[in-house]
Amino acid sequence: MKKKYAAAFLCGLLAAGLSACTNAEQEAPSVLQAYGHGDRNAAAFTLEELYAHSDMILRFTAGSVTHTVSPGTDRVMTVIQPRDVTAYKGSYQNEPLYTPGGVMPMTEYAELVGRNGLQGADTSAEWAEYHWENAPLIREGDDVIYFGEYSPDGDGTVSSTYFTQGTFLLHDGSISVTKEQIDEPLFDDFSARFGTSVSAEDFLAAVSAVNAL
Repeated sequence: MKKKYAAAFLCGLLAAGLSACTNAEQEAPSVLQAYGHGDRNAAAFTLEELYAHSDMILRFTAGSVTHTVSPGTDRVMTVIQPRDVTAYKGSYQNEPLYTPGGVMPMTEYAELVGRNGLQGADTSAEWAEYHWENAPLIREGDDVIYFGEYSPDGDGTVSSTYFTQGTFLLHDGSISVTKEQIDEPLFDDFSARFGTSVSAEDFLAAVSAVNAL
């Protein structure tokens, strides 16, 4: 995991080029950013594989959105209580839905990480922001297509399928398939099927076609 700082105003959310920030800004960061990478040994490489591994497939509007830290780790997770839910596989029983990444106040983050027995949270920052490659950060009001799987622990927890792969954020009703996602195992299959962008309707039609096989 790589960690970087972003000062509040000039540095924004820069992932590189921190030398452009002033010394004062580097000494007083407001955001601690961390980046995680998915496991290609535990991943779907096709829509069929993603479908088969998912217990539910939903489209919804993100209602309430909160954040927590995954037990035993320093990873921020987003917890979604969706509204206006339509199910395309399985059924939704009002469970909270978990997706990787998120933003939370540093004081809260440091406390939760400390409960996990970990050290090293830099409390000089005001916020902790955790990103996973190709996994969007979900905010209240977002339009989302979600592939979810129940925890093998049997506790009823629902998480994004293959952790980083099951959450798709819609922009103006479409999913973007871009070269920035080339390291994503699904990229080749999705780009061959859909090109650079696909509407929610066409994407869900492809999902329904998998279901019909």
